[in-house]
Amino acid sequence: MASFNEGQSQRRRQLLYSLRATRALFASTGDYARSMKVELGIQMLLDQQVSDRMIGLLEQSAAVAARDAADLVADGFR
Repeated sequence: MASFNEGQSQRRRQLLYSLRATRALFASTGDYARSMKVELGIQMLLDQQVSDRMIGLLEQSAAVAARDAADLVADGFR
């Protein structure tokens, strides 16, 4: 198990919070395919062996997914 400093732990917690919120938004709009993709990101993040580079990629993907989920909500679940 890797050891993490406080900054890494905080970064993971924030990303996990964001991913969970995004997953819930996709699920509430009925977009279960995207919801499951976000769930895979959550599972990767919970794996303690995820590298900093992978966390960076997850953060980028989470930002895009959050934007897409917000667009779905704003458009009234088209």
